[in-house]
Amino acid sequence: MRRALLGFAGAAGGVLLTAGPAFAATTGAQGFTLTSSGRGPLQVTATGPIHGAAVDKTSGPTHDQFVFPQGAVNVQHAPTSSHQGPTAGCTTFYTERGTYGLAGGTGAYAGASGGGTYFLHDVSFAKMLPNGTCSQKPSSNLTTIFAHGTTTLP
Repeated sequence: MRRALLGFAGAAGGVLLTAGPAFAATTGAQGFTLTSSGRGPLQVTATGPIHGAAVDKTSGPTHDQFVFPQGAVNVQHAPTSSHQGPTAGCTTFYTERGTYGLAGGTGAYAGASGGGTYFLHDVSFAKMLPNGTCSQKPSSNLTTIFAHGTTTLP
């Protein structure tokens, strides 16, 4: 009986010892792909420590929040370069490169940190007006953003 209890205690101790690292921070390569066809918010697909599908909620010119079913992550971004053009008829092309940082969040992403770089590509389509000029308001646009970096979840 004593051997059985010692064997059980040893096995239980092994489980407790191996469970420790599961509570350690997780750090890894992170990817975000954001897409929009001009209607509704940007759709987010994430791979890495933060993964799954989300919706981008813009909260300012340099602040966004990616809202996942498990919680939300706060994203700050800053362009490092941008280029407008070329324009073909009433179609305009825009590209932007920059950096992003993760600034905590809610739920599963509370305390998220990390960052990386992003590349944005946007194509806007405006209507040709009867006078031969383009409407100032695009009738539609396509936006794609690719972001790659590192994320740490506590």
